[in-house]
Amino acid sequence: MVDADLSSPPGQVDPITGDLIVLQHAHDEIHAGKHFISSDVVKGLGAGATQLYLLTAPNTAKRIHMLIVISSAPGSTITIFEAPTVTANGAAMTAINNERNSANTATLLVFKSPTVTVNGTQLDIEEIGSGSTAGKFSGATSNDRNENEFVLKQNTKYLIQEVALAASTDITTKFIWYEE
Repeated sequence: MVDADLSSPPGQVDPITGDLIVLQHAHDEIHAGKHFISSDVVKGLGAGATQLYLLTAPNTAKRIHMLIVISSAPGSTITIFEAPTVTANGAAMTAINNERNSANTATLLVFKSPTVTVNGTQLDIEEIGSGSTAGKFSGATSNDRNENEFVLKQNTKYLIQEVALAASTDITTKFIWYEE
């Protein structure tokens, strides 16, 4: 049984076990067709080389609940900036709806390799990869959403800067979000 927006009604009980069915909110957003992912892999960055991504939040009432998961070998410094000055957005990346039966499309725009003249206001910075401790961007799990999620400001751009700490750095970046 589901509500009109395809989410589970509160208090639903499993007919076999009698257990109360409880979904984390982000998981419920998958079922409602409002959960998206956009990912990228960059291989062989040289020491000090930079990979940039740009997120553009829509100018609507929708709130973007963002979790960023990045892995890097051997290591990278990850910085998030708000309201950068951008002269070119870069290459558009595809946003995939996690509910593969849904026709809903993302309102958040994701770009790779934008041209940036001013980084903006720094929101967060972390070193990840070999030899670093697990943190906000390193191997995040679904439970990390409670503490590591950003609710993006409407009609605002965000810059994600990844700087390789050594030669031949490989970086995997996943933008995971839902819109409500």
